[in-house]
Amino acid sequence: MPTLRRLPALAAIVCVVGLAALSPQTAEAGSSTPLLDMFRSPVPHVPRETWIVSSRHAPQIDECCSVVCNSQRGRCYRAPIAALEVFRRDANGCLHRSNLDALRASLDPTRPTVLFTHGSFITFDYFAKESPRTAQYFECGAGRPLNCVFFTWPSDGCVPTCAAAVRIRERRARTNAFYLAELLHLVPPPQPGAPVVFASHSHGGEMVAATLHLLAGGTVAARRLGNPSPTRPRALLFAPAMDNNDFAPGQAFSRALYATPAMALVYSRKDVATTLYPLRRPLAGLALGRTGLTARQTAKIGPVANRVCNVDVTRSVGHQHVWSSYLSRPNVVTMVRSYFQ
Repeated sequence: MPTLRRLPALAAIVCVVGLAALSPQTAEAGSSTPLLDMFRSPVPHVPRETWIVSSRHAPQIDECCSVVCNSQRGRCYRAPIAALEVFRRDANGCLHRSNLDALRASLDPTRPTVLFTHGSFITFDYFAKESPRTAQYFECGAGRPLNCVFFTWPSDGCVPTCAAAVRIRERRARTNAFYLAELLHLVPPPQPGAPVVFASHSHGGEMVAATLHLLAGGTVAARRLGNPSPTRPRALLFAPAMDNNDFAPGQAFSRALYATPAMALVYSRKDVATTLYPLRRPLAGLALGRTGLTARQTAKIGPVANRVCNVDVTRSVGHQHVWSSYLSRPNVVTMVRSYFQ
């Protein structure tokens, strides 16, 4: 355990290195690989059309004000979905402004639908360029064409020098869950062989967990979902940057597992970012992206924890955390193929 004198230095390290960004079953994938660039890799051009929905310029909830105002606690809230920006990225890589109606009309109800959200400190341009490769990655794992919708939120910023920047984006990830929940009304309802799947990386896992929590009647930022969708999506959380006890009774997302039939937690025990993640605030628990759902937390959660499958990719991903390290390993997403069937 680090001494108290070392904590300030370690708190800086967690920002600089880490966050550019009933027992469950456990799987293991791949073999050890050399450590790649800890931040961003170049994004090759993949000729594929993709859809991007952005809340970067949409109204944001001021969580700090909401939490201290008891009269607001638990009131219903609907995110202003009309404020979302929609873009179509064509096969030549050009972005075109579009709208939610065009997005809805483009989705094939016979295909599985994947809604993917990124982690912290990701720019819009980088995410837009990466979206075709991410779509290709999931289709490789699923072994079939998918409806792929990419959700981006205001996570911008240089790699931080203080833990406060990480906490700010942690709160934003939670509150943008209201927008992600509204998008469920636009996608085709799940049917046999064509499920709806939430997929996420890093702080995107915080957003997915918050969305599921809302769908099951929970509160986020002192608000409940005003018009919850009846859709119960499956969930794939890659390297989730959130506490590993968040699904336990009385914790932040205690209702989340009641809103999904199946969840895969893809984690690496050597991930540098999630190893240092607890140093963002005092008394924080270990990160879910480092431990998966532990036997101790499973016992607290109860039978609903059987919906979770731990997928240990330590041998394949190793110390890396960034999404590009997963994109270079199709064998990892192939392990969760059943979530697309």
